[in-house]
Amino acid sequence: MMMNQYLCAARVLGPLAVGFGLLAAPHFLSAEEPCPHHDHSAMAAAEVSSEDSLYQSGILWQDQFDRTLPVTTLAGQPVLVTMVYTRCATACPVLVEDIKQIHSAFADQGTDAQVLVVSLDHERDDAAHLHAFAERHGANREGWHFVSGSAADIRTWAALLGVRYRRTTEGNYDHSNVIAVLDASGELVFRQEGLAQGPHKAVEALARLPR
Repeated sequence: MMMNQYLCAARVLGPLAVGFGLLAAPHFLSAEEPCPHHDHSAMAAAEVSSEDSLYQSGILWQDQFDRTLPVTTLAGQPVLVTMVYTRCATACPVLVEDIKQIHSAFADQGTDAQVLVVSLDHERDDAAHLHAFAERHGANREGWHFVSGSAADIRTWAALLGVRYRRTTEGNYDHSNVIAVLDASGELVFRQEGLAQGPHKAVEALARLPR
């Protein structure tokens, strides 16, 4: 099923955004159903077709070194992905630690992966804040990309990964805690939700990829 058939998601998030139905049967909006506009009161939720490369989104990120990072440049290696915001002092540091564990365990098998950490906070997470966050968590490493982008691109990427989020009245973010694995072509091959689950399942997913 092609992504451009998902009517509401296509209008709000672009032609690649669809509802996420890995654990339950997906619900596709019909032409008659209202399409909710993004606001701070409702969680953004969506789904991914595993048959499509997320790199088709064509997003241009800005990384922690204030460089433009086209998402397509990640192609060719597996990629570990999560979404955070740098002012978070609770779940987000744990997500980064979880990815560090996965990355280290996979490296022990002699294979490397890139890491993409996308900020949910497009208004405040500039390159300086992303760089400081990466440094603070010992993650400013080769092949680790801490990035931000436009509000629309963040919504699209959250939709593609199935990350639900909303901005709170205090200016912070409630969000689901998702770590995903993309294969070398950008297809979503593994997704877990939750914190401190250990690296084993993600490493198994990475190990199954062609080398």
